[in-house]
Amino acid sequence: MLPGTPLPIQPELQPAFEFQKRATSRALWLTLGLGGFSMLAAAIPSIIASSHATRRAERALTALADAHSMSFVRLASVSVRASPEQLAAVTGVAADSSHRMRVPLTESKFTAVTFSWDVDHLAHVDRFYFESNQGHRDDESVRMRLLGVLGRRLDKDSSFNWEGASLSMGSKDGSINAGAQVPDSHDPHASWDRQVDALWDVARAAIGLPVRVDDAAVRDWLGRGYPMAQLAAFDSQTDIEHSGPAMIHSFPGSTSTRSSGLTYTVAIDHPWFGEARLEWPDAKGARLQRGYLEHAPGQTKFSSQGDVESCVGHVFGKPERRDTPDYLTGRYSTRWKPKEGGSFTVSDSSVMISFEPDPWTKAMPDSVWKKLVNAFEACGPKR
Repeated sequence: MLPGTPLPIQPELQPAFEFQKRATSRALWLTLGLGGFSMLAAAIPSIIASSHATRRAERALTALADAHSMSFVRLASVSVRASPEQLAAVTGVAADSSHRMRVPLTESKFTAVTFSWDVDHLAHVDRFYFESNQGHRDDESVRMRLLGVLGRRLDKDSSFNWEGASLSMGSKDGSINAGAQVPDSHDPHASWDRQVDALWDVARAAIGLPVRVDDAAVRDWLGRGYPMAQLAAFDSQTDIEHSGPAMIHSFPGSTSTRSSGLTYTVAIDHPWFGEARLEWPDAKGARLQRGYLEHAPGQTKFSSQGDVESCVGHVFGKPERRDTPDYLTGRYSTRWKPKEGGSFTVSDSSVMISFEPDPWTKAMPDSVWKKLVNAFEACGPKR
C-alpha cells in the first residue's frame, strides 16, 4: 500500500451475528438466574429452620434468665433478716462462696440487687447494693426522698454515715450501696442488724417501692435524733452501775464505748447540735462526770457561736469568764459557773458540761442540767 493511501473501512457486523450474541447473553443470564433461584429455593427451608432454632434458643435464654431473676415490685415483701438459704428460697438465686447473692431485676431501672453476709453473722444480711443501668443519672427525686427521711446526716454528695451504718447514692448511675458494720464480738446490745433493717426500708421507699418507713427506727438506729426535751428528762444523777439500763430505756439507739471510762453517744435532733456524749469515770458508784453537745452534722463548728452563748446567757446571766481569742485562729471559749454547782463551757464547736465537783465548785445538781438543756430547746432556731 502506497504511503498516504487511506485504510480500508471495516465492514459492519452482520445483523444475524449481533442477534446471536444478544441471544447467547440472555440465555447465559437466564441460566445463571434460574440456577441461583433454584439454589436459593433449596436453601430456604434451612434458613427458616435456622431462624426457628435461633428464636427457640433466644426464648430458652430468656426463660433461663427469667427463672433466675425477680420482678422489682416483689422486693417490697423481701426481708433482709434472713440467711443465704432463706433468701435463696425467695429469690431463686443461690449465694456464692463469698456469701454474696446477685439477683437480676426485671421491670426496673435497676438491673440487679446484691446481698452480702458477714461470715460470722449469717442470719442477717449486712449489706445490699442496687445496681443501676449504665448511663442512668442521679435521680433527684430519690435524693429528696432520702433527705426527707435521713435529714441532715445525708450530705451534699448523697452519702450518709452514723455509728457504723452507711448509705451512698452514685451521682453518675443512681446506684445505692448501704449496710452496717458488723462488730467483732457477739455484743447482745449491738444494733447493726436493726440498722440494716431500717436502711433497707429507707432505700426501698426512696426508689419507689410501697414500703412504710418506721420513723422511730430511723430516729433510734440511723441517728435521726432525739429532741432536747427527751435529753433533759434523763436523770444526770444516775451512777455507772445503772447507766446502761437507764440509757437504753431513754435512748434505745444510743451507743457505748469503753476506754478510761464509759461513754454513751446519743443522736440529737436540733439545728445547732448533732449528738450528745455522756461520760462516766471507771469507778464503783461513779456519777456522771462530763457531757458534750456537739455541732450539727455536716459541719465542723457552730454556724454562730454567739447565738449559742446568747442562749446560755439568757438563762444563766453573765459568764464567769471569756478566754482571750487565739491569735491565729480567733477561737475562744466562754465559761459559766452557776452558783448551784457544776459548769459549762461554750467553744466554737461544742458545749462541754462538767458535773463533777472540784475544790472551788460543787457537783452540778440535776436541776441545772435540765435548765441548760431545756434552754437550748426553747431558744434554738425554728426548724
